[in-house]
Amino acid sequence: MNQPRYDLVTRFFNLVESRQCDVVNGVSKFQHCYETAERARLDGRDNQYVFCALMHDALGGLAPDNHGVAIASLLSPWVDDKHGRLLCYHDIFQFDNWEKDAGRISKTLARDYLLEERSIDLDDYDFIAEFVDLYDHPAFNDIKIPLDWRVIYTPIFNNVLKGYDVSRNYYNFVTNVSKRSQR
Repeated sequence: MNQPRYDLVTRFFNLVESRQCDVVNGVSKFQHCYETAERARLDGRDNQYVFCALMHDALGGLAPDNHGVAIASLLSPWVDDKHGRLLCYHDIFQFDNWEKDAGRISKTLARDYLLEERSIDLDDYDFIAEFVDLYDHPAFNDIKIPLDWRVIYTPIFNNVLKGYDVSRNYYNFVTNVSKRSQR
């Protein structure tokens, strides 16, 4: 498949736009996802990274307690394992940031917990922590989303979605995550 079907891109856009009604501290989750992606895009991140940034909270309304795993599962045929783990665990890192901000846990305790209890290796830890620290956590501003945002993101989504790989399916992703947690 050289070019993804247009309706698939549209469906993903509609999914993330559906978060407009979910508001946290005066900011819709759609605004949050868009701002996260814009920060990553303007910082020169690759298409797969920006794709993940826009989609990272898209299933939060359907799976509030495990939206990271849910979105990683949905997008697994299009993203590599490293980006899949970013999607899978970003919500744990974000929760850690809220706990650290509230003074309930120290940064060292949070890091040790994720590395030891969640069996996240140091490279993945740094990759996910950077995403949350630079793009996800600070992206809660009441920004105006340009009307042409889809025009900007369509080429990015087309690029990522044309890379569909059936071997990177949900079952294989979950198996890889499970193998990592057994180390």
